[in-house]
Amino acid sequence: MDHLEHSNGHPRHLHEHSDVSVRAIGMFLAALLTGMVVVYVGLLGLWRFLGTVVPQEPSTTALSGPRELPPAPRLQVKAEEELEIYREKERQRISTYGWVDRTAGTVHMPIEKAMDMVLQRGMPVRKEAPAAAKK
Repeated sequence: MDHLEHSNGHPRHLHEHSDVSVRAIGMFLAALLTGMVVVYVGLLGLWRFLGTVVPQEPSTTALSGPRELPPAPRLQVKAEEELEIYREKERQRISTYGWVDRTAGTVHMPIEKAMDMVLQRGMPVRKEAPAAAKK
């Protein structure tokens, strides 16, 4: 039942009279406007202050000075070509003989030959158990 008969015969609609406070909305808008003005004035003052404190020097661009390479690691310009060169060097290394450390007598050999030698001689075995395993 949302209406009642008024004394003059017209329907009387019932509704809440305290839904919206116009005064509260006005106070909120006034506070919002005041806050905006305070922020604007503060930023304007800060802008002027920093404009006088920080000297305006002519800016230099990256192209104006000598060209220097950035520190490593740098981006690869031709990654596919560099990867192919690296793979070719590694293929060469695992398919030929050569010195790793001449003073220590360490060499590298073709991988197939190294695998055959492991099959013939077997894997190296420790002669003594580690100190932690003895306890």
